[in-house]
Amino acid sequence: FNNGLIDVIIGGKTILEHAQGPFAMTSNTPISFKGVKRKGIQASYDGQMEVLLNPTKTGLNVVNSLDMNTYLKGVVPNEMPIYFGLEALKAQAVAARNYANRENKFKNTYDICDSVSCQVYFGANTKHELSNRAVDETESIYVLYDLEPALTLYHSTAGGITEDWEKVQVEFEVITAQM
Repeated sequence: FNNGLIDVIIGGKTILEHAQGPFAMTSNTPISFKGVKRKGIQASYDGQMEVLLNPTKTGLNVVNSLDMNTYLKGVVPNEMPIYFGLEALKAQAVAARNYANRENKFKNTYDICDSVSCQVYFGANTKHELSNRAVDETESIYVLYDLEPALTLYHSTAGGITEDWEKVQVEFEVITAQM
């Protein structure tokens, strides 16, 4: 990105030069962007990448368009340690699915951000077999309230203060929905 124009270079070969965008890229293999790292390694992403000028025209928005399960496979192992086990990862997958399906403030440019401000999505190279299984085994499972996806907030740290589980009374019914 230079002076409001975009160059695309793949394997040292210039594919697109001085474009204004927007444009989309697809590949049979994960797509990486020079200098974008997650967990200290080069980030890579499945699905389609849409590249467009951000609303201030001072930089780019790169939007990863992909199906829900592929997205969740890049979220769950980054929101919860794998060693918490399959059942905990399943709960995380359902909570993350609910969160991703709720309306948010980013609708005018993208659906959800990839950081702790939304859900930590680090893409294709952070997937793990156990968290992938958790996502697959909970496919199409949502927590509903008044037949809408419930707001299932979660956090990675509590500062040592949370409510005792015995004081929380929740009634719920598991419904598998095709959304």
